[in-house]
Amino acid sequence: MSDAIAVHHGAYGRCGLLELDRSLPTHADLESHLLFLVDGKAGVSKVDDTSYPMDTNTVIAVNPLQPHSGIYGIDGETSLVLVLYIKPEWLAEMGAADEPLRFACNAFDSTDEIKALLRKVRQLIVEPDAHDSLQPVIYQLMHTCVRQSAGYEPTSITSERTISDHRIVKSVRLIHEYLKQDVAPEVIASEVGLSRPHFYKLFRQHVGVTPSVYQNTLKIDLAIERLTRTDLAVNTIGHELGFASPASFSRFFTANVGVPPIAYRRVATRQQEPAIAG
Repeated sequence: MSDAIAVHHGAYGRCGLLELDRSLPTHADLESHLLFLVDGKAGVSKVDDTSYPMDTNTVIAVNPLQPHSGIYGIDGETSLVLVLYIKPEWLAEMGAADEPLRFACNAFDSTDEIKALLRKVRQLIVEPDAHDSLQPVIYQLMHTCVRQSAGYEPTSITSERTISDHRIVKSVRLIHEYLKQDVAPEVIASEVGLSRPHFYKLFRQHVGVTPSVYQNTLKIDLAIERLTRTDLAVNTIGHELGFASPASFSRFFTANVGVPPIAYRRVATRQQEPAIAG
């Protein structure tokens, strides 16, 4: 059964050590992030339309809103995966504003330096009160991976998209406004004056993912924020996000994150900062 071993949230973003025995469907994230197989059964990661081996010698790099999926739990065995999500505003604060915030490719070799830093992160993330010592190691790991990815030929479209169609601009705003309601993308398509097929085509062209995936991305981001920064019950969070039952919210969260919301909250730690009011 998939489980969260450790999850840490800080100014840099978030880092999770997850034991996975299930495949993750196509989804997306708002931040750039890195995936490392730490131990266990090798799997497969798919970014855009290309599949890559998920093994201890390969780093998977995903840019913001790049659709990706993962196959784990092959032959019934689990995969111990470390996932690192990176906030661009933190990089700017660290004096790295001139560094590329988007990886040049989606898969590259894990060097001895990367493996050594990964071992350090794995060691620190499970230790209590390791906030101060964890952040500089994460920064060094991220910086090393950005540098390593730059030495490879681009393997996917990594340039940022510009939304030039006013109907898609409006649809993005509506998705944000309706996030806590059970509003289907088809309703939004109607509000911006597009048929469903045309809406999906234009939205993916301008945003990079389908309206459904974008909506799910925002819901997961808010769910994680609520789980780690409030004391709201998991059932309440699910209801707030428009899910009809606790079971449907748990299935949604597990499908997109890899572990149930209760397991995620159980091990999540974060740097001291003001909590969000419930």
